[in-house]
Amino acid sequence: MGTAGEDMKKQQAMVEKVLKIEEENFGRTLDRGMAILNDALEALDGKVLDGETVFKLYDTYGFPADLTNDVARERGFSIDEEGFEAAMEAQRQRAREAGQFGTDYNAVIKVEGDSEFTGYGATEGKGLITDIFVDGMAAEALATADEAVIILDQTPFYAESGVSVVTQAS
Repeated sequence: MGTAGEDMKKQQAMVEKVLKIEEENFGRTLDRGMAILNDALEALDGKVLDGETVFKLYDTYGFPADLTNDVARERGFSIDEEGFEAAMEAQRQRAREAGQFGTDYNAVIKVEGDSEFTGYGATEGKGLITDIFVDGMAAEALATADEAVIILDQTPFYAESGVSVVTQAS
């Protein structure tokens, strides 16, 4: 692992803080999910919790489906696993259709070198543009209406992980 252990020691306070925040957030997720699940089970007419409700708990509130299943089973109910899987597949399909990265840029664009990822220590930063690609072709500049792939020498964002706001340096 090389210097990873040393880096972790240097960032221990930040790692502990992030872990604490994640733990608190998950606690709130569980509390919110349990309240919704309790209401759904109380309102249930039969013994099977529908897959749409299980999916809503998972997708909207971050409440794990296996935990929903465990709680339901402990109370003498079951969940509609096929309905959950169908709702999950429908969501996957919607995500595929809505994906903004329809082009496999790795197959089209080739660049020399790597971008330095700075996201573990910062959420913003200044980077230099090393490459510009418009429609998969290298470009020197952009027109106002161009959609482009911009390669930076350093960035706090994961590659292809969303929209970044880039401001022109003065």
